[in-house]
Amino acid sequence: MTALPLLNWRELSELEKLREDREALLSRIRTLRPHAHKRVALEERARLITLQAIELEAKLFGGTFHD
Repeated sequence: MTALPLLNWRELSELEKLREDREALLSRIRTLRPHAHKRVALEERARLITLQAIELEAKLFGGTFHD
């Protein structure tokens, strides 16, 4: 059973922030050449943010996350 959304406002806010950060990174990535060092670094950050968002979603909405 998951908590009511009102009780999870901090986590929901954090999830929204992660999603916004990920979208901003993806927008920047699209402007860079495929093998640019900066692109590789930004892609890694986007992967980490995505992982954090998935883990938080699992916590909030009752899913499970396995390594």
